[in-house]
Amino acid sequence: MVFVAPDSASAGSAKITICHRTRSVTNPYRRITVSQNSIQRNNGHGDHTGGVFNTTAGYYNTNPKNWGDIIPGSTDGGAAFNGSNSIDKNWDPDGRAIFLPTGVNASKCGRMTAKQFYDIQMASGEFSDPALVIAELNAMEANEDKALLATLGGTFSSGNLSTWATSIAVAT
Repeated sequence: MVFVAPDSASAGSAKITICHRTRSVTNPYRRITVSQNSIQRNNGHGDHTGGVFNTTAGYYNTNPKNWGDIIPGSTDGGAAFNGSNSIDKNWDPDGRAIFLPTGVNASKCGRMTAKQFYDIQMASGEFSDPALVIAELNAMEANEDKALLATLGGTFSSGNLSTWATSIAVAT
């Protein structure tokens, strides 16, 4: 089974594509599509309330890795992304440069599987408890994870972690 993840333009009126922060300075964001309700319900997608990722080399050697998600508001021309301007976060020139595919830092917000996200989070050194990363994946409710979750019984867990990479082929 192959699941094709939608781009932001085809995400649907009740969905929005965002850059969900990681704690990795080499892969600072995971591009996912989520329900607008999830963002509004979780007060801006959970506790990811910091500023946009700082692209200055070495900045995070002495500063905490606490940047926030990038949630689009409107295009530069003023058209709202997926029907709402009220949920934007870090939608400044730096955030747009990372989010928009033509931006110089667009590679900072790439597609990644749940397993890649888990591995990146654990490698960042910010998490000593894998259960915290697994809980974050479950809370994301990302469209990109739905097919995998269906094969796992609906929930990411430490018990099914070893099958995340082999349970389903994902095409983006």
